[in-house]
Order: sequence, then structure tokens, then C-alpha cells
Amino acid sequence: MQQTLVRRETGRTIGGARRAGPSNLLITHHSKLVTRYFSLYTFHSLSGFLRLPNSTLEGYCKGRIGVILISVMSSPGLVDSHLHLQDYGQQADIGAIIRQAEAVGVSHLVCNGTSEEDWPKLLDLAEKYPQIVPCFGLHPWFVNRRSEGWISILEDFLQNTVSGVGEIGLDWLHIPPDKELQIEVFRIQLELARRFDRPVMVHCVKAWGMLMDILRDEPELPRGMLIHAYGGPADLVEPLVRMGAYFTFSGTVLLENRKRAREALAAVPIDRLLMETDAPYMLPPEKYRNYQVDSSDGEVLNHPANLPGVLKGIAELLQMRHEELQEKVWQNAQTFYGPILANRGRD
Repeated sequence: MQQTLVRRETGRTIGGARRAGPSNLLITHHSKLVTRYFSLYTFHSLSGFLRLPNSTLEGYCKGRIGVILISVMSSPGLVDSHLHLQDYGQQADIGAIIRQAEAVGVSHLVCNGTSEEDWPKLLDLAEKYPQIVPCFGLHPWFVNRRSEGWISILEDFLQNTVSGVGEIGLDWLHIPPDKELQIEVFRIQLELARRFDRPVMVHCVKAWGMLMDILRDEPELPRGMLIHAYGGPADLVEPLVRMGAYFTFSGTVLLENRKRAREALAAVPIDRLLMETDAPYMLPPEKYRNYQVDSSDGEVLNHPANLPGVLKGIAELLQMRHEELQEKVWQNAQTFYGPILANRGRD
């Protein structure tokens, strides 16, 4: 059984757990993540009765189905579902960037690798900062730079790290594409995701028809996929949902001229919606941007601490309270990422 950390975002530590005030409980049993909301003080579990008087954890219960482990969470967190911390460059203070994001409630940063060159950099960051949820994959921009042994190298990263597969996919716009090679590399990585039972982070630009053909042809992905910064038509949302897709939107959906992206956003079921900054890229409009990173060459870069602003803007587009949307997205992140999210985060 995989042990689940007992943690709360605020409070002081008591015997390995943190002192808890009024809160919700997240109950996990074996590898299944099952969310239930209870009073902090008492709840009926599947295997018995656990009392939590005076905000103190007295213990855990054992029963016929095994041990039920609990996490105490004061409120929904924020998961930046797609970014590239390794792309800030050597001069950036990554620790400061992460601390600033954490200070505004961003508890997890799903950081995507794109090439053999940046996989070791990402691994080093993930080992240093528990807030980082690493993903390893060969991005379509870099398929021509792969080595002969790239598959074995990627297998090693996935074998030895609790991680997702990404960023992978198809891009027939930004560079002169070798379409057949992109398709071959994409299919290989989908097979790795199935073999290692990992969620997939998909990049797709101007290749939606081919993406749909591949996904229909390939076996089901057991952990599903996230379509990063979804830019496809609204009418593809439903068939992608049936294939196990979740969808992220960055702050660029808040730009006034993004009519197609806003139509797609409106079509996404609320239980399949996630949020991202794509930092250091995809700057949101200034109205929703409270943080930035100034590069050494004067370029203004995006910051993961802008995620609350992005969420607020998307809540406005969806005509929802941002607190309600945050809770929904937090639940969606736990469902989609499963063990790779539960394995990360500050204790």
C-alpha cells in the first residue's frame, strides 16, 4: 500500500502530522484516490469509526479492507498543471519563484520536460523542490535532435521517477515539421505511458485531425491525458473526453481576441478542467498578472504565481465563483494525476 502523507497547509506539526483546525479529509485506500468530505471530529469509514476530538489526530483505523490513511487539508490547493521551470535559464532563482508561487497558494507545479537535454535538469529540480511534479517526454519540436538511445534514456527516467509522460504530441505550425517522424515518436511515447501506467501531457498545434486518428487507433491510455493549452475546436471536446482527456487553459484565453479558445473552454465539462500558466511562456493579460520574471536580456517572462489570477479570469468567463472553480479544479487534479501528485508536495 502506498502511504499517504498527513498534511495541512497551515498549522504546527504534531507527531508527524500537522495540527489541524476545521478541515476536510481526503481518504485513500491502496492506489485508489477517493474523495469524501466529513466533519473533522467524527466520520464513519468503511472499516470502523475514527474520532478526531479537539483538532488532534488520535490514530487510524484498521479493518477488513486494510488500513485507511488520511490527509488533512485545510482548503483546496492550486496545481499549475503545465509549466517549464527549467527554461528560465541559469540566472533565475528557481527557489524564489517557487516560494512566491507557494505564498499565493500554488502547492504543486507540474513541470514538463521536452528533450533529452532538459530531462536531467528537470530531475535535479524535482529532487530539490518537492512542489515539482516532474514529467518526461520528447516534444515534437525536438524529435530531430533525439539520440539513437533516446527511448532507453526516457524509459530510465520513467522507471526511476514517479512522473508523467510529457510534453509530447504533434506540431505542424511552429517549425518545418517532419510529420511522419512526429507521429512515430508520439506513438512510441503513448506506448511508454501505457507500459508505465502514467498520465500523458499532450501538445497539439494545427494537427487535430491526425491527433484524433492516432488516439482512435491506439489502445486506451489507462491514466488518461491532458491536452495542454487546448487550442482545438469546441466540437472535439466531447470525443476527446470519451478518450479520457482533461483540458488545461492558460492566461492567454483571457485575451479579448481568443474567441475560439473561449468557445472551447465553455464546452469543457467542469470535471475535466485544469489550469496552467505554461511559465515562463504564455503571459496572461496585465489585469490578471501580478508577477513576472525579468530575463537578463530584458524579456518579460511569465510566473507560476500568476495562476490565481488566471483562475479568477477563467471563473469570470464561466460565470462561477472563483472559490467554487478552485475547489473543482483541485478535485480534478487529484483525480487525473493520482499517485504522481500524491507523491509530491511539501510535508
